[in-house]
Amino acid sequence: MTGVPASLRTAEGRLLRAELRGDDDEVTRVLDTELSGGWWPEVTSVAFALLALRRFGQFGDRHLVTTFARRFVERAPGAQGFDARTVEAVVRGASGEGWLLGAVDPVRAGEIMYPGLFALVDELELDGEQVDAVLAEAERALAAMALPPGGEDAVMVEQPTCRRTGQRYLTDADRLPDLTRRMRSPWRPPAPTRSRKTLRRQPAAPEPSTVAGRYLRALALHQSGPDLTAETDGTELMTVALRVLVLIVRQYLPKAPDQREISALTAATA
Repeated sequence: MTGVPASLRTAEGRLLRAELRGDDDEVTRVLDTELSGGWWPEVTSVAFALLALRRFGQFGDRHLVTTFARRFVERAPGAQGFDARTVEAVVRGASGEGWLLGAVDPVRAGEIMYPGLFALVDELELDGEQVDAVLAEAERALAAMALPPGGEDAVMVEQPTCRRTGQRYLTDADRLPDLTRRMRSPWRPPAPTRSRKTLRRQPAAPEPSTVAGRYLRALALHQSGPDLTAETDGTELMTVALRVLVLIVRQYLPKAPDQREISALTAATA
């Protein structure tokens, strides 16, 4: 087919290529001759996931994803009817947090991925050849899955309305300064805010008033503690332990931690 790379085997891939390149004549031809009855956005969803992972990385910076989702809803053609939190869930789900994508209605997710693909192409500033490469990779991934077209949870696109804006959605200023600084070197736990000499001058903390609190204190200090089975049940212990965990994590992690820091903490306590 003239002007269409042989690597794009699907009609959807050829349509997306024409739309992303701004080739209105080719868009009309594909819609009239190959996709007159609508089409399932299968190449679209895989290409969206590939580009989301490329832009944000696996378990990417949540602040950047949140900012991208908000600006996508504000600026992207055809995205004004979406909720920014739902868009964020779809992007984060495609970037590795599958449980978030699973919480979004499949039809709604498909509706978001279509204009989202155009927004990610703009955000990554891809040229025509790079667009072709992404679409071809998405087609190869679909061929390897050998999935039947459509399905009861799929959404059929009947009239595409998306286009590229040619403008990025994020800038370097959108990255949190502390995250930029931490990403330049291996992450380390935060240093104590006070010297040991200062800490020694502080009065000793009062002993926990509950049996569960005294048990957890003894456990943390490797000391013998009260017998829980004789004095309380597990409910009180779990309640106190969860509250202590929240306080400790808030002190241990910096504000707006990225996934790498959370994973480091998880690995250290495993």
